[in-house]
Amino acid sequence: PKQIPQRSIIEAKNKIRKYVQPEIPKSFAPIHMSYYGNWCVKPDPPITPCDRQWLGRGPIEDLTTHKHDYSWKCMKRSEPFKARNNLYPPCAALSGDTTYRSSYYNSSCLLPVSSYAPLRKYVKSDVPMEGCTTYKLSYWPNENSVKEEQPWSQKREYCRPVTPMDGCTTYKLSYWPHCEKPREPFSRQETDNLLNADCCFNDDTTYRLSYFGCGGDKPPDPIHQPGNILFSPCPLSHDTVNRVSRHEIVSLRDKFDSKIKSYVNSS
Repeated sequence: PKQIPQRSIIEAKNKIRKYVQPEIPKSFAPIHMSYYGNWCVKPDPPITPCDRQWLGRGPIEDLTTHKHDYSWKCMKRSEPFKARNNLYPPCAALSGDTTYRSSYYNSSCLLPVSSYAPLRKYVKSDVPMEGCTTYKLSYWPNENSVKEEQPWSQKREYCRPVTPMDGCTTYKLSYWPHCEKPREPFSRQETDNLLNADCCFNDDTTYRLSYFGCGGDKPPDPIHQPGNILFSPCPLSHDTVNRVSRHEIVSLRDKFDSKIKSYVNSS
């Protein structure tokens, strides 16, 4: 049998994309029926930007950024407003017929509305007031009590003391009086040995004079090391407390290991 060569993927795709011209001519009637033309409508004119004179117009000082960005407009410049010189304030007082008064007039057929505000005029009544008022009927009358004399609250007159004051005051007892001769200042004896280099220290210190021992005034004898303690020339034994305590644990561990080994060998 004759072997047909296998086509590549590119050739297969090209074969699919190949255009075949149909025998019947193509009709554009559906397209014309779907979309109607607007041949009678005038198209909009194109929008073109305004002509800006980038090179300027007139002298150099007119070429500003504002004049470049905004185009010129053909319009008449407004004339400046100036106040007239013949306007002066009136010399006489203003008339009472203002615009508001001239526009609105009060009707002469209607009476003016009377005010509801009370008249600020007091007229004393001829009828005397009744003595039994609400306060007197509600509360029992209280008789005025007699004012008691309070001698402790009365202000007394000042009387000078007759007894003379004591001369021994706190100030006089604390400070030396001026009338007596002051004491001589303390003077140190002149000596070359300030630190008592050649003398021995005294046992009567401040601590010894303030505190006494338990046995009396005599201090206890010092503790001396006894002379009958002799150290052995032999070295120390290896059977210490630690070694004796751990020896039994090591022996038990060895026995346990030997039993395990024998059991493993037998199995």
